[in-house]
Amino acid sequence: MPDVGNEFAKSLTLSMNLEEINTDIVNTLDSLLNEYPGKLPVRFSVRDKENRVELASRRVRVKFSKQLFEELEFRQGIQFKINT
Repeated sequence: MPDVGNEFAKSLTLSMNLEEINTDIVNTLDSLLNEYPGKLPVRFSVRDKENRVELASRRVRVKFSKQLFEELEFRQGIQFKINT
């Protein structure tokens, strides 16, 4: 199953509200994403009440992993989607 996801997944987008981003969230995400190194590019979508900014990480790539997605589901304020 992970191989099938790897074939079709183009990137992983993490979406967050600007008001909820702090040092703890950044450090937690950094640690979590570094636990699952791989080839899947990571993108960030940061929004406030009026705007949304899309950012692509040049250095962070992750493995298509059920464990990673389960951990992301439990993170307050972080939504994710797999782009195909």
